[in-house]
Amino acid sequence: MNVGSEDAKGTELTRTTCELFHESAWASRFGRQYRGPRHLRRACSRGDCDGFVGNVLLKAGEGAVEFLFSTLKRELARLMPDLPGDAGPKIAGSLRRLKARFEYEEFGGGPLLGIRGACIICHGSSGTRAIKNALRVAGTMAEDRLAR
Repeated sequence: MNVGSEDAKGTELTRTTCELFHESAWASRFGRQYRGPRHLRRACSRGDCDGFVGNVLLKAGEGAVEFLFSTLKRELARLMPDLPGDAGPKIAGSLRRLKARFEYEEFGGGPLLGIRGACIICHGSSGTRAIKNALRVAGTMAEDRLAR
């Protein structure tokens, strides 16, 4: 991830990393540098960045999702009395399913790669649900022999 798609953009670290990728055995799998919005639109299958940038990206995303859903909840609460019949519960159910796609607790954490064994790194403020789901993911990784 970088501030632009051109190889010459970014910090010394991102430029050097880009050069190393182009010279490595991974060169054919390395598309190009990308900016944050491409990540959100899923225009790439995987993104690489340093820990600082990754952490900022994750926390900004979490904050945006939390803000969006709290605002929707507040606005829909004002609208609910005026909705006909069963429209309110249908909307609420749709929003719960949508929120589950974005909520970090649903996934529990992310795999920490480059070590031997299944390791899922969790958010510092993870609650019971997130830890349970992280254990589920680690168990699946072990069963599928994705970790050795």
